[in-house]
Amino acid sequence: GRYLCRAVTSDGGNEWNGPFEVEYKMPENLNPIQLVLPARGIETRDGQIGMIMYGQDKARKYETFYFTSSDGGRTFDYRSTVASTNDAPWGELGPCEPVLVELESGELLCIMRTGSAAYGSQGAPMLESRSKDGGLTWMHKKLTIGGVQPKLIQAQNGKMFMLFGRPGNELAISRNEGKSWSTIGSFSPADYFTSGYVDGLEISGGRLLVVYDRWKRTRQKVWLWEPPPPVNCIIGRFVDIK
Repeated sequence: GRYLCRAVTSDGGNEWNGPFEVEYKMPENLNPIQLVLPARGIETRDGQIGMIMYGQDKARKYETFYFTSSDGGRTFDYRSTVASTNDAPWGELGPCEPVLVELESGELLCIMRTGSAAYGSQGAPMLESRSKDGGLTWMHKKLTIGGVQPKLIQAQNGKMFMLFGRPGNELAISRNEGKSWSTIGSFSPADYFTSGYVDGLEISGGRLLVVYDRWKRTRQKVWLWEPPPPVNCIIGRFVDIK
């Protein structure tokens, strides 16, 4: 198994217990070079915790995996490979930086980054994967929207919002559980120097809090592996959707 740590709070974050070691059980025939755990998991309708993770294969290409826990997050069992490089041949990275939600129908929806280098500063078209059997098998679709690190917000009014970046920090809306998307607009122009890693949540009906960063950089020095920028700030904006 592979081990990560977790901490637990029962009072809204005032006090924490842990950290506790968590085991992720990966089949012996799968041995990714690393496993990266995104920020959020899901609690499924059958009471399990679902986590999506991604790692590199021997060719240094990413693939994405789905794990579930039935003991409150103490151990996670591998359930399936959501997507591999064969499912997104247009992207030079492979499926990575995933986001996972469970829809009202019980279907699982995962959207992933696939690459960026071949598209300049813009992210390659993202990959959508859906499962109707609890994450055992997945159906794939190439999205027309390109970007990195997508985030999904399921709003109280039934709409779904997707945040993603590069260039800028973007927002799209779906009225049919992600079957089609309409781009609403950008929080920052393409020449605004940002990592493009944007996130947010719905804080009340129809009101989103969106958070992203800004760097003081030349265009040649905007990538993540460069030294820290001389000026960096985090910006939060409220967005009201009618």
